[in-house]
Amino acid sequence: MLKDTFKIAIDSMRANKGRALLTMLGIIIGISSVIAALSIGQAAQSVILEQVQGLGSNTITITSGNFASAFRSRAAALSTLNSKLDYRIINLLDNSIKFPEIEQISPESTSAQEIFYKSKTENASVYGITPAMFNVRQLTLGDGRLINEDDQLKVKRNIVLGSNITNSLFGESDAIGKDVKIKGLTFKVVGILEEKGNSNFDEAVYIPLSTLSNLITGTKNVNQIVVKVKNEDQIDTLTGKIQQSLLKYYKLRDLEKAPFSVISSKDILSLTESITSIFTVLLASIAGISLIVGGIGIMNIMLVSVSERTREIGLRKAIGARQNAILLQFLIEAVVLTLSGGLIGMVLGIILGILIGLVGGFAVGISLSAVILSVSVSVSIGVVFGFYPAYRAARLNPIDALKYE
Repeated sequence: MLKDTFKIAIDSMRANKGRALLTMLGIIIGISSVIAALSIGQAAQSVILEQVQGLGSNTITITSGNFASAFRSRAAALSTLNSKLDYRIINLLDNSIKFPEIEQISPESTSAQEIFYKSKTENASVYGITPAMFNVRQLTLGDGRLINEDDQLKVKRNIVLGSNITNSLFGESDAIGKDVKIKGLTFKVVGILEEKGNSNFDEAVYIPLSTLSNLITGTKNVNQIVVKVKNEDQIDTLTGKIQQSLLKYYKLRDLEKAPFSVISSKDILSLTESITSIFTVLLASIAGISLIVGGIGIMNIMLVSVSERTREIGLRKAIGARQNAILLQFLIEAVVLTLSGGLIGMVLGIILGILIGLVGGFAVGISLSAVILSVSVSVSIGVVFGFYPAYRAARLNPIDALKYE
């Protein structure tokens, strides 16, 4: 019986190809949108998490300004952006007895400047750093050498370039040993970093912290201090210890009034995952609205089909067809319609996701869960929205149905 019912459903679709296609259109659009949204959301989440992890694993970042209060008012936000950390905090943290969990400390200060090489000019973030920064931030040398202790102690005008800045200023030519100018000062290129990929570090340049403080910004205070922790298990403990030490240093009791923020890499990863997951669900939910619209379209078309085939239903009942058989026939027809639309939508969603990934420059992977979701949702819509028309068909009186014109 099931085989015959499926055959009748397929024959019905073939007999009304245009109507069947229009009926499936809502399901096709809905399923393809959901799959594309989920795939792109997961890919974007992976890219963002990779970038966050690229900032340094097992790290704690102490930044100037209180980010919790920055959202309360414009004045608080401007204060956070313009504030700096007291450079003496570096010495406070550089205590292996009080902070045995700390492996390395990387004080960093940044300044937006123009970089000049001959007739070319590029805007870049100039990082004032110590040698520890490259290990803490997981930056790899591509050519030349890195900033060293001698550069820091002697306030040398040596510079290491990010990969993108190097390509913009020098193209294919060798940059090592060449001179660039920042704020009228000449700096010698001593090193080039390997491309980190989708990272602000590729767009930046790096000079000794002492050079930035003395020759460019005129202040020893820094924007942030990044601490590399020996073991991941110690991150939460060390975060608490740093917060309490800084509160004591600033003679404060409440973190809400503190002129600093202490954020661990675990906190950043957790927050990033939560935000990207929310956006992925939001996108999928918006796309899912079209599935409801498509389901309503299925129900309407099935009601029309029941009306058109009333005499056929009456004839089937007259020769002994039971209500369950009629109900099953129309349910299967609805499921065949939605499942066909779902499979077409799945293919289109995969293609759409891949195309958007190519345009956006990131790889989009199609998960098995998305495929299973498309099939199960399609069948569910067919059952839910096809039930009422099928039930109505099953409840028809055979005598009235045979009289129907």
